[in-house]
Amino acid sequence: MGRNGRGEKLKKYFSYKGRLNRKPYFLRWLGAGLSAVIFGIILWKTVSFVSGPILGGGIGSDAMISDIINSGTIITGLLLIIFALLFAFLFILFCLVCIIFMLLQAIKRLHDLDKSGWYLLILFGILVPLIGKFIVLALALYLLLAKGTEGPNRFGPDPLG
Repeated sequence: MGRNGRGEKLKKYFSYKGRLNRKPYFLRWLGAGLSAVIFGIILWKTVSFVSGPILGGGIGSDAMISDIINSGTIITGLLLIIFALLFAFLFILFCLVCIIFMLLQAIKRLHDLDKSGWYLLILFGILVPLIGKFIVLALALYLLLAKGTEGPNRFGPDPLG
């Protein structure tokens, strides 16, 4: 598969157009969620491994920035802080991409149910702030369990053929 083939596949995953049935929806959400958790664990372990010798036990130990300064390793401590901030930024960026991906998949799932993607506003409690959590749970279960519209609908052909 050439370079354009991968680009087209990536556009397909990061598009809000089309429909998505239950199984791919669940698998894509599961994959995005697990990848964010695994990426976070890898980053945490990397920062802990690098900071361990400096802080005497890694991030989360009793050693503080003042201990680094008092021990005379200010440059090493500053490099560690920059390193940790860089990894935190990468993690936040990765999570943002995962959230966007998951929202786009939810829009496509709503399309399969012949609903507008604007229903996702309910997820954020914008329309019903007092009972938003119950509606979020209900909508999440609906997206996961409801059978899509059979045959083509206004959002495209049936993904099951």
